[in-house]
Amino acid sequence: MHVAVVGAGPGGLMAAYRLQSEGIKVTVVERKPLEDLCADIGGAYDISGNSRKVFEAVGLGKEFDALQGQMKGFVMINSQDGSKFKELQLGDGFLAGLRRSEIQQLFMNALDTSVFKCGSAFESYEETELGVKIKLENNEEFCADFLIAADGIRSSILKQIFPQEYKEKLRFAQCIAYWGFFDYNPKTDSDVMLPHLGLSVLGPGLMIGGGLHGDGKEAVWAAILQRTEPSHSKEVQDSEVIKQEVLEEVKNVLPATIPRVMEKTEATKIFKVHVYDRDPLDCWHKGRVVLLGDAAHAMNPFAGQGANMAIIDGFLLGSLISSLSKNFEDKIPTSELSNMFDHYEKLRKPAATANLNQGRSTANLTLNSGTIKSWCFRTAISWLPNSLLSSFLFKADEQNNPALIECGLEPCRVSLFS
Repeated sequence: MHVAVVGAGPGGLMAAYRLQSEGIKVTVVERKPLEDLCADIGGAYDISGNSRKVFEAVGLGKEFDALQGQMKGFVMINSQDGSKFKELQLGDGFLAGLRRSEIQQLFMNALDTSVFKCGSAFESYEETELGVKIKLENNEEFCADFLIAADGIRSSILKQIFPQEYKEKLRFAQCIAYWGFFDYNPKTDSDVMLPHLGLSVLGPGLMIGGGLHGDGKEAVWAAILQRTEPSHSKEVQDSEVIKQEVLEEVKNVLPATIPRVMEKTEATKIFKVHVYDRDPLDCWHKGRVVLLGDAAHAMNPFAGQGANMAIIDGFLLGSLISSLSKNFEDKIPTSELSNMFDHYEKLRKPAATANLNQGRSTANLTLNSGTIKSWCFRTAISWLPNSLLSSFLFKADEQNNPALIECGLEPCRVSLFS
């Protein structure tokens, strides 16, 4: 059996590694050259407890733990006067901070380099009697038994199989995001970020987050700002321009330590995107092709589940394929594949829809541009007990429980603080 995976993000690589570990031939197609694969365009991720369970299940738990910087809670600050209005405790084992490139490198160290076809993007595919024939932009062609589309929100494969939904269901999330990385100095930066404690600055029309990751030598910040519509179709690429943009946006944010850490961030380590999500698709598969991660269920970052859901998608799909392949000596019939894809979709679509909706609701509350409404939101948070506030975060990750149970794993259990 031969499985093609298009897209070398965390979800696609998890699927590829799960398949390789079961002795299934896999090819990963990625438009970037191999030497440029571990870029940080996706920034840093908050990896939740159920994703940690999955890394452990595939035998990469120790490698994951060596990279991650555990987050035990958040300090919440009012952007208008710099005052702390809440400290949220999450306990051990729920959130870990990793850069996208660190997750990719973890998988690249574990995967055979021969599985990668890098440096040319996917162009098209066609189904054949034997499976699927895949064509790349450099005119290279190869065949596989079936195809996993893990190529993100702008998925070329989604565009080919469901062109109407690709176009009509894409939605601007009414915000833009800047983020950057800087070298953390505990002597000068501890007044804005502390080990194991995330930062969340809230104010009218904005949210700024940050925290340490890995060995604590580097920190990440992200500024998400409300916008009613995208300002242009293409992202600005000039790093100096992007840096000046975000500094202008946050110049009046308090405490002043927030603009300070952005100022000290090298321009080449600052990025900007317009944030999009996608209304739920009617179906996640067609013939011998199945969607994974953002290609299937793109969501905004406010539920904290985009990368987590992709990772668990990849693990579940790899597990289901492996299990099904044991029933066939040769090619899996399309009808059997379709049934398996239906089962995968049935397990994952409710979680994806719930977290999409939670992310949209949270964004509407968090990024409210009205001063009075923003004050009401912060006041409500300050009054809520930790146990209730934490439950909103845990609920998003609990949506992944059915997938873990299907694979014989015990879902993550976290003790709430009062």
